[in-house]
Amino acid sequence: MAAAVSSEGATQIVQPWQRRWLQHTTVLAETARIAGPVPNKVGSRRPGDSRRLVGDIAKSKLELGWTPTRDLATQIEDTLRWRRKMAR
Repeated sequence: MAAAVSSEGATQIVQPWQRRWLQHTTVLAETARIAGPVPNKVGSRRPGDSRRLVGDIAKSKLELGWTPTRDLATQIEDTLRWRRKMAR
């Protein structure tokens, strides 16, 4: 689970289970390391886009006892594997 966050014009990714912030460029770089170049374009916020999005799993942890066990690289690999299996 990750959420995009815009803070003073900079997009960031929140990995709530690790309680750390990642710039979107870190996620793109990790994806490129695993899968090759990632085409992307960063533009201005569109009408209706939230200024700030933050994910937090505290409720899942409290009520379900669930905590994530996969790091960013593993999540990217899993997502790419899943996507590649999809019919096009």
